[in-house]
Amino acid sequence: MAGRIAAVMLALMLMTGARAQNLYAVQVSGVAALVDHDGVEVVREPAADSAFAVKPGALYALGTVGSYGLYDASGKPVNAERFDMLEAVEDAVLYRQNGLYGAMDLNGGALIPPVWAQLTYAGEGAFLALEGDIYDDLPDEMICVTPDGARLTTGSFTADGLHAFRDGRMPFMLSDGQYGYVDGRGRQVIPPEWRWAGPFAEGVAIVSDGREMGLIDAQGQVVVSPRYIWMRRGEGIIVGLDAEGRADVYAADGSEVRFTVPVRADAVEVCGAYIAIRSGDTAYLYDAAGTCLHEGPAGTLYTPGLDGQVIISEGEWGEACQYVMNPDGSAAAASYQYILPLCGGRYAFMTFGRRASEYAWSQADWDYDGARWGLISADGRGILSAEYDAILPAGDDRLVLITGDAVIFADLDGNALKTWPVTETAASSSEAGA
Repeated sequence: MAGRIAAVMLALMLMTGARAQNLYAVQVSGVAALVDHDGVEVVREPAADSAFAVKPGALYALGTVGSYGLYDASGKPVNAERFDMLEAVEDAVLYRQNGLYGAMDLNGGALIPPVWAQLTYAGEGAFLALEGDIYDDLPDEMICVTPDGARLTTGSFTADGLHAFRDGRMPFMLSDGQYGYVDGRGRQVIPPEWRWAGPFAEGVAIVSDGREMGLIDAQGQVVVSPRYIWMRRGEGIIVGLDAEGRADVYAADGSEVRFTVPVRADAVEVCGAYIAIRSGDTAYLYDAAGTCLHEGPAGTLYTPGLDGQVIISEGEWGEACQYVMNPDGSAAAASYQYILPLCGGRYAFMTFGRRASEYAWSQADWDYDGARWGLISADGRGILSAEYDAILPAGDDRLVLITGDAVIFADLDGNALKTWPVTETAASSSEAGA
């Protein structure tokens, strides 16, 4: 997809939002600042080109890529340190300085000094850590750092680094490619007997024996025997597809099959809480109760929208063939060339035209340089016409509007709260966060 769209998607990936947050991080087209709900600029470092929420409502980062300062919800510096990376985990913040990882509390107080090659939060105030070269061919022993700072050897080794803990379990891999799980103290609680192991959620994890996939519980007991060639988790569901084209939809804890899709599936995708099926020349979209909400041509694409809505595209790229569907299957908006979910019940839509191609084998090309964005509500009400270079979310209830000469911090109806002029020397990246 064109660079303009990719830049907007990157911005969305970098953003986090939370209700009742104190500050909003704006990072786009040369502007990097922390502003309050009314658009008052609270913090702006002179050389900063990057801003994001570490823990919305509590901690924010501002600076240059690889050198961030950390600020609290009032805009005050948490400490005088600079950080390569920052990530909130429950009541702590993982950080990296000079390539090594440490941890602090939400007030900036030291928990673990930055001496580790890798670090992950293991729950109940404990961390697992690795030291040495984690990129060599040798397995590394996991070290447990307890809440009082003690370093405990675990006797458990991993060959592919540390992962996030879910439900008190973390998958690990031995050098022979076998996967198992450890608990928050690094003790092996499920032996390495799988060829792949995913994270836990709702008390179960998806695993593979190298041929097929199934489910296990937190004790390692098989809940659903491996019999699926494809298995994915969605919102409140787990979907499995077997080699015969049978698609089963399970409850999130794997305790029951909610329904079996009544058509043979050539391909399956999970779309939030929905199941998208391609069968022959037809695409189907089912909800978690087994109701078919939409039927279209095989090339139909389904992507998650806002609050249970789905964005449906059932035509060729560039056609006005995308629209928003409600959870009951009714259309919520007119058709557009491209639709992007934002926040607060708002979608951005993009319009673009064609231009003559310089290549003899192509009749035309899409004019992405001339693409413009507008704004609609979740029920299809038009809010802003397509006259912006980009429209990005800034938390749950604020937007960033970009024109050729300004960056505008606005409310959900597009009313400007703060405007920054864009100079000729401004950076061209399109990123915003809150």
